[in-house]
Amino acid sequence: PVAPTGECLSLLKDIGEVEHLVLPVTALEHKAFFGPFQRQFPSASVWAAPGQYGPFGTLGFSPETSTLPFRVDGVLPRTKKDKQPPWSSEIETKTFYVDLPGNAGPVAEAAFFHKDTKTLFVTDAVSWIPRLSRAPNIFRTSFDDKTYDNDDFWPKSVLQAVFLSLRKDGQRWPGYDAITDKVVRAPILAAFADIRAPSETIAWIDDVCRWPFERVVTSHFASPFAASPAEVRRAFGQNPNKIDARDWKQLD
Repeated sequence: PVAPTGECLSLLKDIGEVEHLVLPVTALEHKAFFGPFQRQFPSASVWAAPGQYGPFGTLGFSPETSTLPFRVDGVLPRTKKDKQPPWSSEIETKTFYVDLPGNAGPVAEAAFFHKDTKTLFVTDAVSWIPRLSRAPNIFRTSFDDKTYDNDDFWPKSVLQAVFLSLRKDGQRWPGYDAITDKVVRAPILAAFADIRAPSETIAWIDDVCRWPFERVVTSHFASPFAASPAEVRRAFGQNPNKIDARDWKQLD
């Protein structure tokens, strides 16, 4: 969840009752607000991806293993044999999990398919980064006009977010050009998980792309966006956007 601000809670109230809270990844930045959010909805069921680690506590493959600072009712399933969440008749779940030596902790992400709307929900798996002349207006809430109006502000913000080098070639940012206006797998995730666990990654995304989705909702950049299973699967290819090695440099 995002931070449970007054605005966020008001918008949720307009939709209806919150029945389930889901922590679909192990990344620290996505669970920082989960505890405060859960306290706003104490009667909602809580489901989390396996492999949680770090300062907020840990979670294995069953709720009984949890040391997280909030109640956990279920662990998101890795196989059809695992206990399925209560929304499974409407929304299917497929969970990626890998525990690699040398990482700070396991890498996990659950993908969800809402059958009626043919929508794929993910957190980090893919994004659509728009190629814009200026950053979205919300950036004005955090930056002064001089910074915001600089022609390089949005390309540099994108490159920093996905951990590509800030390399400019004349008036162009080659890394930015390579990953915008298309379905993309963030380079930081390709370096962090895909390259180190290729068989597990491909097995998961191949399984996800068996769902007949027509659009994607994600946690970063533009969302929702129209996308086919073929477009999402292509994003997991071997450097499908032909990113220059000089732009990958800091991820080596």
